[in-house]
Amino acid sequence: MIPLTDDNLPNHDDQRQKVLDTIIERKKMDAYVEHRLKDLKVCTICGQINYRKTPMKKIGGRWVCFNCLKELKEALDELDMWEEEIALEKDMTRQFDEGMGI
Repeated sequence: MIPLTDDNLPNHDDQRQKVLDTIIERKKMDAYVEHRLKDLKVCTICGQINYRKTPMKKIGGRWVCFNCLKELKEALDELDMWEEEIALEKDMTRQFDEGMGI
């Protein structure tokens, strides 16, 4: 065991100042985060958190990010094709049922 002397004792004033500096920095960071919360938006669809510079659109009181809007647009653009496929499948099923005498 090492004997405690004035040379190897921790300096309590230095430790206290470090603790106080840490607490002050934490308070500053908390104040900054609260100040910036109004600029943060969460995408309703994917849950991505975006800052003010990221493109987002408010739709019906909810925010949607650009990537989700792009995916929705692609899906809606293909909607006519889906409807045609469904109509063709129903027509084929009807013709098959009529051919089998059902």
